[in-house]
Amino acid sequence: MIKNFLFQIIEKVRGAEPNAETNNGTIQLPIGEGTETTIATVLTAIDTIKDMLIGFIYGTALLFFLIGVYNYITSYGNDAKAQKAKQTMLWAVIGLAIAIMASFIITFVANVLGHKNQLPNLTS
Repeated sequence: MIKNFLFQIIEKVRGAEPNAETNNGTIQLPIGEGTETTIATVLTAIDTIKDMLIGFIYGTALLFFLIGVYNYITSYGNDAKAQKAKQTMLWAVIGLAIAIMASFIITFVANVLGHKNQLPNLTS
C-alpha cells in the first residue's frame, strides 16, 4: 500500500500516469545526464551508507570502552581517575546501546515499508 502510494507520487512528479507495475515494479529515476537508476539502487546505496555508519559507531563505542578499561586498570587507586574511567565505560555502553537500537529501528522501518525484500542481490 505504501509502496504503491510512493510509486504514484513519483510518477505524478515525472508527469506520467501512475503505474507501479511498470518495469517489474521499479521506476527509473534520471540522475545526471545519460544516467538512470532505480529506487532499488538508491535504497541499496542508503543501506550501504547506513551499514558503514553503524559499523563506525560500533567501533568507536568499543574503542572508548577499551580506553575506559585501560584507564580503570591503570588508575592504581586514584579515585578520581577510576571514576572518570567508569564514566567513559558507561557512556561507551550507552552509545553502543543507542547504535544497536538505531540499527533495529532502521531495519524495522525498511521492512514495514517493504523495501528490504526488494533490494537487488549484488553478489550474484
